[in-house]
Amino acid sequence: MKKTMYRIFVFVIVILLISGCQPARRPTPNEQANPGDIQNNGMATNPTIPYNSEDGAFEGNINVNDLNARADRLADELKVVEGVERAHVIISANAALIGVISEENQNLEERIEARVRTVDPEIDQIFFTQDEGMVQEIRGLATRLENGEAVTRVNNEVTDLMRRMTLVR
Repeated sequence: MKKTMYRIFVFVIVILLISGCQPARRPTPNEQANPGDIQNNGMATNPTIPYNSEDGAFEGNINVNDLNARADRLADELKVVEGVERAHVIISANAALIGVISEENQNLEERIEARVRTVDPEIDQIFFTQDEGMVQEIRGLATRLENGEAVTRVNNEVTDLMRRMTLVR
């Protein structure tokens, strides 16, 4: 009788240990961006910023879709400038980073500046380059932003590009 009770006791202990060592069954965590990241839909994920229902955006939030549309429109307009084969543009607040592939160099900077001022007068600073490596960096960053990468994640790269580029005005 003692042996049977002992076996039952050991069996119960083993069952309890096995069932207690299994991983907890809970839903997977929500894999969202970091708080404060600005996504391609133009909405910040930081819930502490008040929502403004009039324009459908958080206060102080930059609508990335608007910046992308402005940059695309500006790039299309710059292709019209004589001598410009390709143009890639990133707009960051009131600054435009412009990379141009062109065979012509004479007065190109002035012509591009004039075109930018007529197309988008909100731009205060124009950073310009014809260096192929930097143009490819601008193109890559623009593609990443269009694909929805957070502005805060490419901000350091944009700032670095601004330091290396020529400020037209």
